[in-house]
Amino acid sequence: MIGESSKFASRPLLGSASRHWRSFIYAWALPLFLYVAWYFLGALGLLGAPNGAMLSALLILAPVSSFALYKAMDPVRKREVSPLQSVFWVMLVPFAFWGLLCLVPFWLLPLFKGSSGGAAG
Repeated sequence: MIGESSKFASRPLLGSASRHWRSFIYAWALPLFLYVAWYFLGALGLLGAPNGAMLSALLILAPVSSFALYKAMDPVRKREVSPLQSVFWVMLVPFAFWGLLCLVPFWLLPLFKGSSGGAAG
């Protein structure tokens, strides 16, 4: 156990991301995929249907999410990064990215509101 902690101590947080970004990219892209899927499923009317949300989650979102997280955890299974580094890069970074994506409509709304030209003169 002592040797494992010293093995991970020589790999700082940014170093682990730069060495394993090809694995972590799956987790980083997952919020973007979920956001785009939510948009298109809503545009198709599947999210408003009684069983549409459950069906889309089971057939599309769950397998893609499972695959992305499985691939993102490759460095942890190979013991190349510490569990804390993986929590940061596989869970916290995508969660922060998801939070930013949720704010996008609020950033774009003033742009469209201002360009509508609704001022009467």
